[in-house]
Amino acid sequence: MADGDVIVEISQGKVGPAGATGPTGPTGPAGTTGPAGAPGPTGNPGSTGTAGVAGPAGPTGPTGPAGTGATGATGATGQSAYQAAVAGGFVGTQAQWIASLTPDAREVEFQKTSLELQWRYVGDTTWTTLTPLSAITGPAGATGNFLVLPTGDPVPSGTPDGTLIFDYTPVANTIGVSGTAGKIGGNTVSTLTVPSTRGAAIGTTVIGIYVADSTGTVLDTLTPTDAKSNTWSVDVQKLQGTSIQVAIFSSHITSTINVGDNLTITANSTKSRCAVGYYVATGIATASRLDKTATAGSSTATLTSATTATLSQASELVIAVAGHADGPTWTESGTGWSTQLALDSTGTGPKHAHARFIITTATTAVTASGTLSSAIAWSAAMATYKAGA
Repeated sequence: MADGDVIVEISQGKVGPAGATGPTGPTGPAGTTGPAGAPGPTGNPGSTGTAGVAGPAGPTGPTGPAGTGATGATGATGQSAYQAAVAGGFVGTQAQWIASLTPDAREVEFQKTSLELQWRYVGDTTWTTLTPLSAITGPAGATGNFLVLPTGDPVPSGTPDGTLIFDYTPVANTIGVSGTAGKIGGNTVSTLTVPSTRGAAIGTTVIGIYVADSTGTVLDTLTPTDAKSNTWSVDVQKLQGTSIQVAIFSSHITSTINVGDNLTITANSTKSRCAVGYYVATGIATASRLDKTATAGSSTATLTSATTATLSQASELVIAVAGHADGPTWTESGTGWSTQLALDSTGTGPKHAHARFIITTATTAVTASGTLSSAIAWSAAMATYKAGA
């Protein structure tokens, strides 16, 4: 210290009370960032946000291996059929239940009345209605048509649509009789008409047999016809006294006769009692088919058509007919003949005819005969037809 300096001694007094806070000063410049502090505790979860838009489906993943589950436990045993029946209300033992399942083994029979179809057990006396016929009867069907033609032959023009066509291979020089085309009896008529029940194809031969009473000694003029205008011929006739006459007539068919087509024979006088029937034959000659004829008549119990001359060829169809009045019964004779075609007129005191045929294998003359149970007027006729190539 220099000379002359004044020394002032200052001593610190006691701290006075705090003064009032002054106004806030202006913010100072930011300091440098200090080091990060330690993490604070985890806060509470926030609320769930709104779902976002679904993204596109991803590709299908590969199929995983099949799993094999364990076998389940065996189920409870179910009811038997008998137990189920009991549960459903059946009353009785199992044997009785089994018996109730067995149908009645008795034979059943049926009958048709004019109105009903009925049934009953065989041995019963009462019929039970099964159904009225009106319930099972449909409308009438249309008349069917059919043709029988040699294989390869054309179907005739005008044949209706829907006609059944049957073909066959003809066998040369072989005769066959396919059956009858119908028969009918009448009384007090001059014309008999038979709707054909078999039909006759082109190339076949239809042979008719006729029997009628007679009121005179002159044979009737007979006119055979058919619905298809085929040409017919009366091949042989016989009249016995003024009692009974028979005839055989035929046609080689050139226009097919269908089932239902009419075959007609007309006499030139009204007959009190008459009948007609028809055979259909195959293998008969087209031209000059008629070969031999024979006739006979009497009022005895022995009946014979007489004997033909020797036949022109070995294979021929022989048609024989015998007619007589009502009363006695007829017994045929000879072997190799067909079952007879019986013709019977209607009316009081009918006339009867017995027609039959045989196919020959030799040229030997032929006789047809039979017997009646009592003597009566009779007429007989026979015609032979040659086989065709």
